[in-house]
Amino acid sequence: MEIGQPPIPTWLNPAALYSNDGEFPLTLTNSKLRQFCQSQHRAIPSLRRQSPHPYAEIHPATAEESDVRDGDWIVIETNVGAVSVVAKTTEDVLTGVVCVQHGWWQACSELNLPGYDPYTPDGANANLLFDSAVRDPVSGSVHLKGVPCRVRKRDS
Repeated sequence: MEIGQPPIPTWLNPAALYSNDGEFPLTLTNSKLRQFCQSQHRAIPSLRRQSPHPYAEIHPATAEESDVRDGDWIVIETNVGAVSVVAKTTEDVLTGVVCVQHGWWQACSELNLPGYDPYTPDGANANLLFDSAVRDPVSGSVHLKGVPCRVRKRDS
């Protein structure tokens, strides 16, 4: 405790770092798409064909509870921001979990696929969803997993 940390690591649910009151019933996490290097290479046609639009993976039961269907454009919201992505239903994520990828900003002109504004909720910049003031006390890392969120179908 000399440095203000317990000598043995202890589990703290990241959601406990946020005030929620049930307004954000789902849990947000993120992942990287293996064909891209961080936020680069979305302008390369051979790679962009594999993943043409930003998306979030969501369990079919969770999507149904939110009146969302596979392929719908959705808005993911947290207490600090929002982004717009395509819903990709899959049983590869648990019910109640939403998994979004970061790095969507580049257009791919050869495939006539748009870029996405990194500064507004109309874009797909996942960094807008995470509160940079909520950091791990040891590493200083921003929490990118276990963040309370909600989803809704995007207005046309």
